[in-house]
Amino acid sequence: MYRNSWNFWSPGGYGAGKTDLGYQEKNGEKPGEDAKHILHWGPELEIKLQRNNVNIIRYQYLLGYSRAIFDISWTEHCILLEALDHVVSGFHFGERLQDDFAPKQSRLRLVSYKDLPGRRVMADGHYDLGVLTQHLHSGPGLYLGKDETRSRYFPSEGYTLVFFGKKIETTTDCPLKAVWHEVMDERPEGETRPREAAVFFGH
Repeated sequence: MYRNSWNFWSPGGYGAGKTDLGYQEKNGEKPGEDAKHILHWGPELEIKLQRNNVNIIRYQYLLGYSRAIFDISWTEHCILLEALDHVVSGFHFGERLQDDFAPKQSRLRLVSYKDLPGRRVMADGHYDLGVLTQHLHSGPGLYLGKDETRSRYFPSEGYTLVFFGKKIETTTDCPLKAVWHEVMDERPEGETRPREAAVFFGH
């Protein structure tokens, strides 16, 4: 895998605030052994790769494609938060976007879930840590909410699912709430292709 050739790791789980491509899972397993293969693309990724003496020309398609998706998603992120200022006033979401740290902390995550025999839950229920999450592409099996509010998300071509993460609660004390979600393996019987997703985490 490309990450093995990059030899670029972020130890210890989530790696918040880092371009943590190939991060190690909490049990210390490296990519290739973990439950899902992940690329995290952030604005400083290519700089860090060059510092690690990685020949990025070899990966220019992957990096360029990821950069383009990130740029579009960041633009939409800004539009959504600026619009939110007109719905929930007094929290200055648009102004917060002017901080240089905001885009640098945001991430595009490309996921290919590893097929493990007998596993039904592909991602345990959780809240995302960011401000807004954009599900750009999602295979079947994404569920939103808990208990009686739990509902399955049906992706539609040309549409993006957007919901709030924990940071919008914890940093602003505003009434907007993060959305609990989980991922189940609901691929058709006999399907051998892995479940894939593309998600943008905006800060």
